[in-house]
Amino acid sequence: MEGIHCNFTLLGKLESGNTVERSEFQRLTTENINLKERVSDMKLTPNSLYGKEDKVKYLPEYLTLMKVFQLLELYIPESSRSPISKFEKLMLVLMKLRLNLPIQDLAYKFEVSRIFNSVIHVMYGRMKDFIFWPDGKQLQLTMPMEFRKKVLV
Repeated sequence: MEGIHCNFTLLGKLESGNTVERSEFQRLTTENINLKERVSDMKLTPNSLYGKEDKVKYLPEYLTLMKVFQLLELYIPESSRSPISKFEKLMLVLMKLRLNLPIQDLAYKFEVSRIFNSVIHVMYGRMKDFIFWPDGKQLQLTMPMEFRKKVLV
């Protein structure tokens, strides 16, 4: 019974504590919750992309993206030291391929290095049978402008 009494006494002291301390505690708790939500919104996860067309504007549509991920997921290397998930690794590679972002920029965004090469090899091995190479004229018509400036077809 004495332990219960101590818990109630401590709880009573917290509840009857300084109003300024309680309001500061409440403010910090609210700020913590808001920051966690913002970080969660910034992460690239299947759930964070579902139904949000603006987030996948330059990527394959959501269902196609998920099918590609399901095809590759088992083969994308995983490391306990890696700060990003397999899905984020795939997103990194797709961003590089679609937007031609510099590897260094992606390394800063994803806080990683060497992931592009490992995942692109997985993609090649698993998806090479799906690749169709159109003729040069068709390539020129469909090539993103960033690549057209740098590539002769």
